[in-house]
Amino acid sequence: MKQQVAELFRTHIEELAQSTAAALARSGYDALLVFAGEPPFIFRDDQTYPFRINPGFKHWVPLADAAGSFLFFVPGQRPRLVFHKPGDFWHRAAALPAEPWVSEFDVVEVPARDRVRAALPASLARVAFIVSHFPSWSAGGSAASIRSICCIVSTSPAAASPATR
Repeated sequence: MKQQVAELFRTHIEELAQSTAAALARSGYDALLVFAGEPPFIFRDDQTYPFRINPGFKHWVPLADAAGSFLFFVPGQRPRLVFHKPGDFWHRAAALPAEPWVSEFDVVEVPARDRVRAALPASLARVAFIVSHFPSWSAGGSAASIRSICCIVSTSPAAASPATR
């Protein structure tokens, strides 16, 4: 049964990679960076609201508890999972399951958010972002990039036309 699920997931990733590569090519981007999201802090408190993962991230990575993590995809390469695993006693550390789907990714574990940038290429100028907010290290983020990202995630041919970018 696990072998069947692993084969289905491999097929899912292959199809997702093909459609994403085509969307990136149509939009003029070289890669895609998807943020899992992170729980917002309660006003004037050090606690957070319950975490809800970005569905775009979960479409690639079947995890519900991967706050602070990123998926980085370059067409023709294995997707990279930059997995945030806090290394202090204040945070409950999520763990990657020992499941066959994990082998479909190049996994980089980072103990702190400030180490995420080192796990990504030096230039992100031609990278499409699907994020809730632009991190301070995301060179090239702009309103024009956000409009183009909307074209990438749309399946409508009209949405991908140059007039909407």
